[in-house]
Amino acid sequence: MAKEIECKIRLDHEQFQTVKSVLERRCSGEPEKIHKKDVYFSSSFKGEALFRVREEGGRSILTRKSKEQRSDGFEVNDEIEITVEGQHSSILSFFTSLGYVATITKEKKGWRWSLSGITVELMNVTHLGYFIELERIADDSSSADTVNEAITSIERLKVDLGLSGLDVEPRYYIEMLEELER
Repeated sequence: MAKEIECKIRLDHEQFQTVKSVLERRCSGEPEKIHKKDVYFSSSFKGEALFRVREEGGRSILTRKSKEQRSDGFEVNDEIEITVEGQHSSILSFFTSLGYVATITKEKKGWRWSLSGITVELMNVTHLGYFIELERIADDSSSADTVNEAITSIERLKVDLGLSGLDVEPRYYIEMLEELER
């Protein structure tokens, strides 16, 4: 299990292009192009999502998170992940056959960089728009001090990227997508 410390910031198109240019100048090499397709499963149509199945780069990544939403908008999540090569449609069928219901889907396309030990993803989330995510992974036994140090380093990177004046988006993507369905 790992502890994921992250924040996301909503960007308009101009901010997205500006941040992309800054990242391209600061990071050596080409960014990793990413395309993630997520299906969230629940035990019922209106139930809380219990886990996610992600298709990315020919792999399926099964994820269960225990989420903590902090008042500063940061997420500190304990997550369990299992990666399976290929067989994405079989995995989806497997969970459906067990009675789980696919409640919502999410698709993200963009780029990934690593900067100062922080994963930076700049992406367009279908139906929601442009976002930047800043994430650091720690081991599951990380202390509160380790979490706070990760948040401080993410905050420093926000300043370095010219994002300090922008608010952290406190909602999970799944919440925003559910609001669109209402």
